[in-house]
Amino acid sequence: MKLNKKLVLPFILSIVVYLLSYQIPKIVVPEYRLHYLNISLDDQIKIWTPMFIVYVGAFFQWAYAIYILCCKQTEKGYRYASAIIIGSLIGFITFIVYPTAITRPEIIGDSIFDRFARFIYSVDNVICACPSFHCFCSTIVILFIKDCGESKKLLYINMFISLLVYISTLLTKQHVLIDIPFGILLAFVAMWISKKVVFTKLFDKLNSFLINN
Repeated sequence: MKLNKKLVLPFILSIVVYLLSYQIPKIVVPEYRLHYLNISLDDQIKIWTPMFIVYVGAFFQWAYAIYILCCKQTEKGYRYASAIIIGSLIGFITFIVYPTAITRPEIIGDSIFDRFARFIYSVDNVICACPSFHCFCSTIVILFIKDCGESKKLLYINMFISLLVYISTLLTKQHVLIDIPFGILLAFVAMWISKKVVFTKLFDKLNSFLINN
């Protein structure tokens, strides 16, 4: 697949917006404003630390999808970069207006998975739970593959991977049940808005800047 250079900067921008939308609320939202949305069923779900491999591995699914997108036509790539930005900004507003958090269990084991889980907990605090950005991104991948006419085999593989990602958010105690449907819904809303709102002028200016410099 040949890389479409016009899509590199738009997707870099979308990733930056995604990361800032997730990280800024973790810094600025005070603890007394946090809401905890767990129900009794969430409390019955036990942590299973090997699922942290799936949880972190989701980033590879997203990276591969963005690579494929960067090989598409400019118009289609612009739309998906816009969808990521739109979804991230909606998530950011939600995290600020109605900040949510999770209650984590104490990890007492000493297996390699337990140590890896403690590391993830140490670098990712409990804020920004709903909607789940993990579920948002993995759903965007499915929608993109279906929309772009990729092979059914690739679609089914990513549907299975996304399902594992959804499950991993619960078994790692990074999210509670309600975070998953809201994360999936966020992807559909962002895709719907991106049919009407595409940041074409912004992306074109970015590419012009790259060419002129």
